[in-house]
Amino acid sequence: MPSTYKTPNFALNQWLGTDTFARTDFNADNLIIDSALKRLSEEVKAVDPLASNLYNLILQQYYDGKYTGYKKALMFDGFMNFSNIASLSQGIYIETASSNKFLTFDNVGYSGYSTADPENLNASNVRTWVPEYCTLASSITICCFTQYSNATITVTITDDSGTVVGTGTKTGGLPGLQNFVTIPFNSPVYFTAKRNYTIAVTCTADLTIRRATNSSVLYFSLACSPTLKNSGSCLSKPADIGNDYSRAIGWVRYSGGSVGLGLEVGGSSLDFSLAGTYPAYTVDGTLACSEAAFELEVPAGLSGESAVRLALDKNGESNMRVYDYGVLFI
Repeated sequence: MPSTYKTPNFALNQWLGTDTFARTDFNADNLIIDSALKRLSEEVKAVDPLASNLYNLILQQYYDGKYTGYKKALMFDGFMNFSNIASLSQGIYIETASSNKFLTFDNVGYSGYSTADPENLNASNVRTWVPEYCTLASSITICCFTQYSNATITVTITDDSGTVVGTGTKTGGLPGLQNFVTIPFNSPVYFTAKRNYTIAVTCTADLTIRRATNSSVLYFSLACSPTLKNSGSCLSKPADIGNDYSRAIGWVRYSGGSVGLGLEVGGSSLDFSLAGTYPAYTVDGTLACSEAAFELEVPAGLSGESAVRLALDKNGESNMRVYDYGVLFI
């Protein structure tokens, strides 16, 4: 027979010493427990998709040209361009050729680079260049001549954010007839694949610069070497999202290798804990990938702007891709 007393939440049997009981009473209790555990399991599974769906919606707005910048308590990047990136480790770049843009490693690099040979036609002193691969350059060579052999040539390299990433100078020894002139950089200049760079040549005297064959822009070559890496990081630009949060949860969608997530707040460096890895798809639903979920308990008392730090490691694989990440601050 059923018990004299029942539990307050699920009405499970609680027998007294004087109660009698039957197998059917136990079976009924087990069905109640099984049903409750099933509902709990479904609710737990719904947490990640719910957060991920919000993340997808925000990213979709971003991809559709409805970007509204950093929102309160949210930071994300779908790597459509370099605009949200403060720094990238050498050897990592954004692959822009695919409809699904992603961070990846350069496995090729330049061991030297040159445009087509120069021809006897003048060129502008400024040109743009988008390198196919990542490279570290020590000098640049142009083809030119001047009547003032003791003049000074300066080469300035600027990236697509307007930041000067390198300069080089050469004074004296300039040719009076068309010839090659090598200008050493003041320090090695790193070029990230698929970024747009501007190369500008100036001189303290009149200088005639030759252009590359079948081209309207100046000839140049680089003394450079590849920057092949197996691990690296990406740091977002800092954002002022306030400091009234105590917890952060994040996702990274990727394929190959492994990823880590960190937070930089006002000079403090915090590392997220990996909560789990799940099968996923890219935001447009076309590519299967993995989604790593992260969580972080944020200590009180931090102040200043926040930046997301993303760690990439091939882990012995030939390469990897990171499609996007998102961090919600709670």
